Amino acid sequence: MPMYTLQMMYGIGDYAEDFNKPHLIYAGIILFYFLCGMYGLKNKTYEQKKIFLMLSSLQALYYFYYPIRGGLNTLPFHLCNMGVILVFISLVFKKKSVFYFTYFANTIGCIIALVNVTGGGNALEVLGLHYFVCHFQVLIIPILAISLGVFPRAKIKDMTKALIIFIIYFIFVATLNAWFNNYEYVDYFFLTGDTITDIF
Repeated sequence: MPMYTLQMMYGIGDYAEDFNKPHLIYAGIILFYFLCGMYGLKNKTYEQKKIFLMLSSLQALYYFYYPIRGGLNTLPFHLCNMGVILVFISLVFKKKSVFYFTYFANTIGCIIALVNVTGGGNALEVLGLHYFVCHFQVLIIPILAISLGVFPRAKIKDMTKALIIFIIYFIFVATLNAWFNNYEYVDYFFLTGDTITDIF
């Protein structure tokens, strides 16, 4: 279904934030999707589970790149934006180190992004659906991959590697953030603006 379908049928809706009705409906959809994936695939083969997760990650990748955007700020250096790409790569190429990075860093990042909506639009407009779909897919797919046994449960060394990769990634993106701001306004990791301070 094209992202603009709901907007055409029902209008743009209210902004999903502060656990209002659209925000709670989004949360219900996430839970429903997870339960359907968990119990619907529980008795399926490993290959069927992996194919479902790969197709879900491909759909998230498509949704991320669907809106026409431009400028340095739209490059996928935000944690969740990069997560859309990394989840797909980790499933297609079965890269454990990439997967565990998304499992730890992106899951936490997506929970924060979905609780404190910072870049979405109204619930049914393209921008709002884009924000919601990308974040909830990057949140659910790694959790399902572990729950369904597509990837083994993480160990302490996997967490350590993920933390080291995150620190390197954060320093790299912070450097890009400072450099790109010489040419146009960018706010990767929300290091430049007031987004983080506004939440608290």
